[in-house]
Amino acid sequence: MPIALGLDAGGTYTDAVLYDLAEDRILASAKAPTTPPSYVEGVAGAIAGLPAAIRSKATYAALSTTLATNAIVEGRHAPAGLVLIGYDAFEAREVRWQPKRVVGGRHTIRGVESEPLDEMGLRVALTELLEEGVSGIAISSVLSVRNPEHELRAAEIAKELTELPIVCGHEVVGVLNALVRAETAALNAGLIPIVQQFLHAVEGVLSEVGLSAIPCFMVTGDGSLMATRVARLKPVETILSGPACSALGAARLSGVAEGIVVDVGGTTTDIAVLRGGRPSMAPGGVSVGEWRAGVRSADVCTRGLGGDSSVAVQNGKLTVGPQRVIPVSYAGYKCAALREEYRRLLERVSSDGSPGGDWRLTNPTDAFLRLQSEARSALEDQEKAILDALESGPKTRWGLAKAVGYPHQSLLRTERLERWRLIQRVGLTPTDIWHVTGQFEPWDKESARIATELAAARLGVSAEDVVARVEELATQMLTRQVMHAYFGVRDEGNHRSAHTLESHLTKIVLREVPRNGLGASLNLRPPIIGVGAPAHLFLSPVSDRLGGTFVLPEGAPVANAVGAATGAVVATASALLRPEENGSIVCYTPEKRVSTADREGAIAVAQDVLVPLVREELRKKGAVAASVTVRVEHFGAEVKDVPDPIWWESTVTVRGMGHPFGADGNMDDGLPDVVFQEDWVTPGLKEAERRLAV
Repeated sequence: MPIALGLDAGGTYTDAVLYDLAEDRILASAKAPTTPPSYVEGVAGAIAGLPAAIRSKATYAALSTTLATNAIVEGRHAPAGLVLIGYDAFEAREVRWQPKRVVGGRHTIRGVESEPLDEMGLRVALTELLEEGVSGIAISSVLSVRNPEHELRAAEIAKELTELPIVCGHEVVGVLNALVRAETAALNAGLIPIVQQFLHAVEGVLSEVGLSAIPCFMVTGDGSLMATRVARLKPVETILSGPACSALGAARLSGVAEGIVVDVGGTTTDIAVLRGGRPSMAPGGVSVGEWRAGVRSADVCTRGLGGDSSVAVQNGKLTVGPQRVIPVSYAGYKCAALREEYRRLLERVSSDGSPGGDWRLTNPTDAFLRLQSEARSALEDQEKAILDALESGPKTRWGLAKAVGYPHQSLLRTERLERWRLIQRVGLTPTDIWHVTGQFEPWDKESARIATELAAARLGVSAEDVVARVEELATQMLTRQVMHAYFGVRDEGNHRSAHTLESHLTKIVLREVPRNGLGASLNLRPPIIGVGAPAHLFLSPVSDRLGGTFVLPEGAPVANAVGAATGAVVATASALLRPEENGSIVCYTPEKRVSTADREGAIAVAQDVLVPLVREELRKKGAVAASVTVRVEHFGAEVKDVPDPIWWESTVTVRGMGHPFGADGNMDDGLPDVVFQEDWVTPGLKEAERRLAV
């Protein structure tokens, strides 16, 4: 009986499931708090929460994590060196990665060498980067997707000079955009040391619970699996693996193939659109923090709104998110002294309207606790005093100001201490609001009530009004985000994006025209599938507002881990076919550029190159059985009075998919035949002109 151990290390909690693949059901699940930046303690805690008897029967482990994504956003990736081959001054300046060097060598858009590789200059550049103490080398030739020979030769030379990881751009991402390819290769090189260390620790955890013999996989951004030996070399592919897992897990648990998956966590809400049981893919790669990555990933809308989002009152306004804080109810449950300090603060506010200091410039429910982290040497005196004051336990901002001798709360500077994870903020959250309403109350309801009263006193309203406002704000934010995700609008602050959304909405049939104006009601046909622990509390009113159906599948709190456990191993490779001036056909493959006499010959060359590549990639990624499909798409333009479309190019895509079983990671000998598909696509002459321009 095959049993998969699925793990998802999210920003707030790490989820673990034991999933019976034969019977398609969850056998056991567990949760543990995530402990960034290492994440390993959360993984260990979640695994420990599973029944040992069932856990010992696991066939393999599959892990999804936000480690790579957060390392990029927070700038914690290692300092890799980047070598740019053939980039002109403008192109090199647009690549923002440092340190970097530019060396000579270039190909034309057709993959023909126009300038030889400057090997002497390359050796000088590599030596300089190594002297700067880089952790790896990334190599990107400006047109390597048309011909990778310069990158391959540069990698050979680099291996002569160092044993550090070497990453070639064409091996990581096949996009034509040279800037995105360079940054993706550099990010990958910078993530290798971090992910290798993490995976070593995870494998140690598996060994401690008697699972050292099972193969371990990581989830990629499109939801597929790859063996950890591949993930150690291509960690950039794990970006946004969590949202992909939530979509796949939601589809698996709900049985819904077409819908909108809304994954509500403690920190963020991720929204993906399901089509055919899989999430839609992001066109052109993704942006993570300030960087562009050309990896294949699920198309996800993310909002800084979750169960632990800060409900803040400042300048007379109530806001929800995007900052994550520890819920007051949890902090009060863990520390009764903090609850009593909140109570004294409320009594003081109730008696004279001010807790001392500048009440207007601070959030009344703020508190802080010290984390178990080493203090940094470059701390200011006030920061050291704050850490000393928090040694005895968490304190409200008011109590902390008193402890360090500051009459004004607003003078306390905690930003660096929070950023360095030396302290963590406590505050009012939607989780606390649910404690007040009785919808969710595993911790201290009294602390949540007091914090809500504090916020109400600051706003000059009742506690009931605060509850209603938080619920309405959250509903509005998520309703807007669901609509944006469904219509493909990404930049909410962009006027054009807003206009696009409005244009879509004007096409919706108006159903009601009241006497005092024009009204419209919506009827969202795809169901909203909620996953994540607080999904039902957030999403029921959102579904009602959109006139849709809300589906909460069994196992929704651990859907991400289910998506990891049930993933498949996938490998793809593609080639581009185009006519040349002399009448021959050129085939651009990931390995080489080949000219043939006709299109049929070029297709045969592409298939001969790509199918072995895909099968080898499946073997490396850990597949034990695989199906291989070759899809050929001919692009052409229909012209009046011409019987056949005018052909301008073809793409040959080979896709293999296998099961992640077997400790040795080798495929079965008896592979099925390759399935061949061929289609024509005729988007028109304007599209032909645009595509042929590149």
